[in-house]
Amino acid sequence: MRSGYHEWEKTVRGTVAVSDWVEDDSVINLLISGEDGLDYLVDPRAEGLELSDCIDEFVEVRGFMHRKNGREHLIVTDFEILEEDEEEVWS
Repeated sequence: MRSGYHEWEKTVRGTVAVSDWVEDDSVINLLISGEDGLDYLVDPRAEGLELSDCIDEFVEVRGFMHRKNGREHLIVTDFEILEEDEEEVWS
């Protein structure tokens, strides 16, 4: 493992939201607003880019959290859009 770099598996359930965009309203960063009350910044690598089609959807995201130089990001390896009744069961 490289110095200053840590990684661990993570599954998050929550709503996909925009965390940053540019002047022409193009999305450049996403986050998952988790059921646990935390926001998870989505790394744009791997499946993270596909989440841009799921803004405001309730999802279950699986992947790896990584921390480099004190900043954490979620590297998405797989995700599933959940139905509203699944959201109610877990809230």
